[in-house]
Amino acid sequence: MAISPKTIAKINESDLVTTLTAIDTTLNLKKKGKTHVAHCPFHNENSPSFVVFYADKAKTQLYKCHGCGETGNAIMYYQKRYSADFDTACENIAAAIHIAVEYKDETPEEKAQREAEKTERNQVADVWENYKSKAAQAIRQGMGKAYVNEVRNFSDTIIETFGLGFHKQYFGVDVAKQMGISEQLSQRAGLPNWAENRLFIPFRNTMGELIGGSGRLIEFKDATGQRIDYNTKQPLPPTENAPAKYMHSKGSKKSEFVYGLWEMSKIKDRA
Repeated sequence: MAISPKTIAKINESDLVTTLTAIDTTLNLKKKGKTHVAHCPFHNENSPSFVVFYADKAKTQLYKCHGCGETGNAIMYYQKRYSADFDTACENIAAAIHIAVEYKDETPEEKAQREAEKTERNQVADVWENYKSKAAQAIRQGMGKAYVNEVRNFSDTIIETFGLGFHKQYFGVDVAKQMGISEQLSQRAGLPNWAENRLFIPFRNTMGELIGGSGRLIEFKDATGQRIDYNTKQPLPPTENAPAKYMHSKGSKKSEFVYGLWEMSKIKDRA
């Protein structure tokens, strides 16, 4: 199963500035004459050297960084930026710019499998959206908010933008079941068994899809460096016996996504 040439052509024929902005809203392209320029996302620089321009007598758009030499089209940009394979890049770009994806030589069985996988991804996202909404409601009601504001120095805007939440009580598969989430779906979503009093930090991919999260222990260090439970104000056991500071959802490999990239794009949109 592969992306059809028709879909690839549609992506390549789409306005590159619009496409790059849709798939990477941290890229701040500004018009300069017949081109658009920005600071290169592939290396650090003080002056913008990343340029989107027309080639072949205004028929083809490409990007090129005159600093590091990176050049290509939208698909190549996505692959480089997010370490994605070709098909994933095409699918995510198409979704971002509202192009229907067609597949080459796709059998009925392959189509059924693809649609089943898409349905499962949507169900997993729904599980995490449900979890996030409960945690967000709790923090709005004041649970853990003092810790976030006073100890972490996070403003209400940061809490809202990054979707931070709080679970005062144990949360696991059995609790999820009471919320109408089946055990099978909870396991597919990688829903962890989290202990009580944890700050919930949601994980979103570059398309804004909720793919998991992390539960952070509510703690701080005193003047001597001793870890203190924020709620009880009692010292935590030695490191080898203390509860884990972070508990990540299964399958949420931090190496496979850039935390905060989507959220930062929302901050940029409001600027």
